[in-house]
Amino acid sequence: MQTEVMKYSIELFDGKNDFALWQSTMKDVLTCQGLDAALEETKPAEVRDSDWSTIQKKAARQIRLALASEVKYNVLSETTPIGMWRKLEEIYASKSLTNRLCLKMELYQLKMAEGTNIHKHLSDFNMMVTQVVNAGDVLEEEEKALLLLASLPKSYKSPVQSMLVGKTTLVMKDVTSMLLENDKFLGEDDGANQTNALVMEHSRGRSNGRGGGGNRERLKSRPKKDYGEV
Repeated sequence: MQTEVMKYSIELFDGKNDFALWQSTMKDVLTCQGLDAALEETKPAEVRDSDWSTIQKKAARQIRLALASEVKYNVLSETTPIGMWRKLEEIYASKSLTNRLCLKMELYQLKMAEGTNIHKHLSDFNMMVTQVVNAGDVLEEEEKALLLLASLPKSYKSPVQSMLVGKTTLVMKDVTSMLLENDKFLGEDDGANQTNALVMEHSRGRSNGRGGGGNRERLKSRPKKDYGEV
């Protein structure tokens, strides 16, 4: 579900998709259109009074166009872009203790199922981390790294143990790099296995008579015809 905002495309926010990601993308769209000043609490000094009203109206329109109908109802009473922005944050980025607890429980309980693409898992993990941070919590680098490793299935036991050898602390970027390199290595290994399987299949085909050698053997085994002596 998408809408065109000027020449930029942004996913409609329907209350179910990631608000932090939508909010970040919406800011980029407004910036590219020269309307990001509308999200300031007061008019920037460099903006002329004659332009301010136009900027406000255009920014409010673009925000409304990027909202699904069921979400748009929540901001119909707001007349300014910053008012709409704050209202959406109150509803979908609440910093209440209840919301913070729920988000943190989701992050701590996240588990990667065997066979899941590691890129998809990293995306899900980073999305949850962003939601926790936006709700007002602080996550240290080592805590994020440990949570990511704890979310991995048993098939990652060997590379994780190898990474932890000799280390007393962890950095998130190092863990991410290890996982991506491991995924790349496994992908290359799978490709090599497929190539070996094709070679073995070809060899079996030749030995079963599908290749030239088998044809020659059948020719040799045919009885010779007696044409008599000349």
